[in-house]
Amino acid sequence: MKKILHLSIFLLSLRAFACDCNPPDITEKFIRSDFVANVTILKIYPNKGNEAGYKADIQINELFKGENLKSIYIYGRSDNGIGSSCDMYIPANTKLIAYAIKNRDGNFGIGMCSGIMYLDYSGYYKKKTLKTESELKKQKRELEILQTFKSKNINHTDRIIYREKTNLTNELQQFKGIQLEKKFGIYEITGVSSVYQEYQCDSSFGIFGIYFYPYALPFLFNIPSLALSDQMLDLQSFLGKEGRMLEERILGAVSNEERMKIMTDFLRRRLRDTLPNELKFQQVIQSLVNYQQEFTIEKLAADCNLSRRQFERQFLNYAGLSPQKYYRILRFQHATEFYKNKDLNLAHLALDCGYYDQAHFIHEFTKFSGYQPKAYFSGKVTGVEWRDC
Repeated sequence: MKKILHLSIFLLSLRAFACDCNPPDITEKFIRSDFVANVTILKIYPNKGNEAGYKADIQINELFKGENLKSIYIYGRSDNGIGSSCDMYIPANTKLIAYAIKNRDGNFGIGMCSGIMYLDYSGYYKKKTLKTESELKKQKRELEILQTFKSKNINHTDRIIYREKTNLTNELQQFKGIQLEKKFGIYEITGVSSVYQEYQCDSSFGIFGIYFYPYALPFLFNIPSLALSDQMLDLQSFLGKEGRMLEERILGAVSNEERMKIMTDFLRRRLRDTLPNELKFQQVIQSLVNYQQEFTIEKLAADCNLSRRQFERQFLNYAGLSPQKYYRILRFQHATEFYKNKDLNLAHLALDCGYYDQAHFIHEFTKFSGYQPKAYFSGKVTGVEWRDC
């Protein structure tokens, strides 16, 4: 009985002192790391004094993020001795993906909780064993994601979500072995933008989208419009589980009419009552969008019974941009409505749309569209085909 009791205490002690950290997912550890690379450990050095880690010279096989380093700092014991449960021992000639964080001493360190990935071999129990098939599959997937980050020059992001499967995968199992037309969906919510964006696709595609007034964000999603300005988020990052379910329902719909019904029902469930002061800002923004009149900030602020500073702060929350920049974008959009006017005179158009002169018009138009006005209105640029319909 005494032996059993001693054994029980020993096992419980191991559990109590286990390294307490959950392995981070790839996007989490990529975000927080200052150095990410496929490396080979060339040489390790003894711990100095009471230091909690040891230096290791490395060879970089492929750099994904950060600067070229000659060495890193490994938290643990270089003699593979007994230390804390979070100590790491990585011998020379080991290949791994290192996710290192720069510490206060300027060293780039890796530890048990930094999410390193041994290549081809498992690092469990400090014993070098070949990875299982599932572990090799995970390794391949992680390398593919890192190489994508590298090819897209992504060095810092907190808006990339990688998902291998959704519930839709199970639903599609019934079609296994049957030739189907491939169907993919990219779902995003984009805030008001002050910069132009261009997308290219090498095959046919369809677009289903909904345009909101910028003040819709506070009412539908309870966030200020400013929070999404010049940003683009996938629906799952923005809405969590609800966003994922919405993606799958839209992708499974057989027509745009059905997609419209799905979105209408979804938005109705989220809509809340409008407060009186919010209604006033709705009216202000609508009047600007409809391009009904010239305005001054002082007049708009007075109409809302606010000081100029209060008005500008509230306008940012409901429109996502300052009143001045918002008006500049609306003025540019108004100018594009003259696309089909074949007898267009740019100087007259500039004055009619409220620009100081033609040079001012060209500068603003190029900034917001990426094209010179003359090239745009000639119809010889990409992205205007829909205006010819």
